[in-house]
Parts: sequence; structure tokens; C-alpha cells
Amino acid sequence: SVLTVHVVEAKGLPKMDLGTTGTVDPYLVITCGESKRRTKVKKGSYSPLWDEEFVFKGATEDDVILFEVAMLLTRGKKCK
Repeated sequence: SVLTVHVVEAKGLPKMDLGTTGTVDPYLVITCGESKRRTKVKKGSYSPLWDEEFVFKGATEDDVILFEVAMLLTRGKKCK
């Protein structure tokens, strides 16, 4: 079967201690069974609006769906 996930937004992501010049660039990783999808990176937003849709083909009702917010730091390092 097919599972469609519509990612709308995140609100109030935690502030990261990056000094005065750092910013965070969040994105969402969705895992369904063995398949992963990722939203676009939203630069400098603690309340990102994605409005993106993802399709997982072959999904079953036994599959676990995991949503992880990750952030790219201005230094190019990933932070979860």
C-alpha cells in the first residue's frame, strides 16, 4: 500500500547556542520502515514552514514511522 505524509511546519524549535553570528537551518527526516525522506532545509528559522508531501510505497500497517528534526549549523555540522 501507499502512505502519504504531508509535512506542514514545526514551531518553537529550541535555540542553539551558536554565539552572535551562528544560525540554525532545520530540516525534517521521515523514516517509514526502511525508507527515508527529507524536507528542504529552512535557513535561519526556529519555526520552519515546509508544506511538503512525501509518498512511501509499499508501506504496511506494521511499519514504524519516525519523525526527526535535525539542524545544520552555520559551521556545516549536523546537530540533532
